[in-house]
Amino acid sequence: REIAPRDVRVPLNLGRLLAKLSRPAEAIDEFYSAAVLDPDVFDQVKLGVGTARAQQGRLAEATQSFEAAHRMDSKNQKLADSLEEMAAGARALEAVQASLSNAVDDLCGTRCQDVVDASSVAACAIRWADGCGDVTPPDGFTSESTVAELCPHACAFYLMKSGTV
Repeated sequence: REIAPRDVRVPLNLGRLLAKLSRPAEAIDEFYSAAVLDPDVFDQVKLGVGTARAQQGRLAEATQSFEAAHRMDSKNQKLADSLEEMAAGARALEAVQASLSNAVDDLCGTRCQDVVDASSVAACAIRWADGCGDVTPPDGFTSESTVAELCPHACAFYLMKSGTV
């Protein structure tokens, strides 16, 4: 069976797959592509974007997306039940982020937040040597330093989940 080039299932399913592969920035692009093709799937788009934003550690934005999805599908009780917990997590993260700042502006030429946005908070566990190879780390850090050590503000959700902060 041939898939029509404007079939909304293609970007929706690709967005879901990219989110599962911890590629949230690309997933968000695909979800919004689906919305352009068919505005009737916007509730699914907002759920997908919320999931991807949570992977990026952007809990306030994730909560906003989930709230928008709930407004469009108020019968989704599972989502309704989890919204307050999500909002509480976003507030806690905001407090943690207020106390942190990144030690460096970028990692091998890529802004700290862009590294996390592209690869999810899992990127925060990567060592300098694994991400930047033979490039000399910034003063005060070693090749064993992690993204979280170099970019604690961008990795605040990761640090919070690991119990480090």
